[in-house]
Amino acid sequence: MSRSSTSLVLVVVALLTAPLAGAANGAPTDSRPSEHGIRALTVRGQALNRMYHLGEYAGPSKEAIRALTVRGQALNRTYHLGEYAGRTGSSYPWRIAAFAAAAMFGVILAAFAGTVGVRRRRAVIAV
Repeated sequence: MSRSSTSLVLVVVALLTAPLAGAANGAPTDSRPSEHGIRALTVRGQALNRMYHLGEYAGPSKEAIRALTVRGQALNRTYHLGEYAGRTGSSYPWRIAAFAAAAMFGVILAAFAGTVGVRRRRAVIAV
């Protein structure tokens, strides 16, 4: 036999005996994962779901949302916010708006008085 035919025969024999060698070592012959493998995949999947907020980890539960709502209402009641504010009428700050308008009017009057004073001073100097 030539060298190439000998190596071909060895490859064929190795391919034919590989499944038998695995069975002799106690390895499973089917392609399904073992119970350990299934458990490992399940734990890994749950960890990824938790990390990326998927599945049951997607958001807060109904109980958590209800708890946050009740807490928010209690804080609003404590600090007189929202519907517990006790204000009547509009919530627009009219006092601040009136103060700003009065200040603007005062600035306009001061600017007008300054321009009139400068004109009269120039008129007196020119004569």
